[in-house]
Amino acid sequence: MERKGWKMMFKPNELRYFLFHKKICPICHDKLERIVKKDNVGWEHTVSGGKVNMYEYKNYYYCHSCNMEFSLNDLSKRIRKP
Repeated sequence: MERKGWKMMFKPNELRYFLFHKKICPICHDKLERIVKKDNVGWEHTVSGGKVNMYEYKNYYYCHSCNMEFSLNDLSKRIRKP
């Protein structure tokens, strides 16, 4: 049986946007749909000495009205700062 692992990496502003902000298109102000893309990173060693096939998950958001795809980093940079 193959062992699988996963990881998601966020910058602090991306994590805050992912958890607390509404996902609205910055162009047309329509609701965004979340898309998760899975990339195979390769084999990594664990603390116990075994090998795990690692996958990295990345979040993207798609607007059906504009046909545009936004990364979490793009959306987090467009937040208004008080």
